Amino acid sequence: MIATNQASDELTADAFAEKMFSSFVGALDTLRFYAGERLGWYQAVADSLQAPGDELEQVMYGYSMFVCLPDGLSSTPSAGTGTVMRKPILDSYAEQAGFRSVDVLPIEDFAFFRFYQLNH
Repeated sequence: MIATNQASDELTADAFAEKMFSSFVGALDTLRFYAGERLGWYQAVADSLQAPGDELEQVMYGYSMFVCLPDGLSSTPSAGTGTVMRKPILDSYAEQAGFRSVDVLPIEDFAFFRFYQLNH
């Protein structure tokens, strides 16, 4: 039997849970990690920029400007990508990571997400 400090272990577990699940996006990132490297999803924004954007685009750009982009730029190196990633950006990132292509999966009406298959 291994002796442990239960209070310390619970504190560590609580800190981990808070970090990973304190936000909806954190929970999705955790699930994406456990789902595997070939399944991805991201916000289902339009394929190209059109102004003015619909409600989803406007919300995503708000998150991008005030949360995701500043957080992404706080670490180096950084690609400087915010919340809004359109298919060409995802294709580029997948190519840089060694994937040959990205397919949009036919999963619809799943909140505001689009699912992708990364192909080696």
